[in-house]
Amino acid sequence: MREEKAVAMQPGHTENTAWNEIAPVLDEALNQLNQTERQAILLRFFDQKAMRDVGVACGISEAPPKCE
Repeated sequence: MREEKAVAMQPGHTENTAWNEIAPVLDEALNQLNQTERQAILLRFFDQKAMRDVGVACGISEAPPKCE
């Protein structure tokens, strides 16, 4: 019991526990996205790319859409 408490008090332990809890939920949400949406999320938040780079990778222009 003391060993379990000691492990739980270590700084890395809470991060791992939180990640283990959220990982399945995140995987499920990512699986519901289409390929372009999933790629944008992965580039932005996992590869830490700038929004401009995400747009280029996804073939999205910075120009605003034209209204007709």
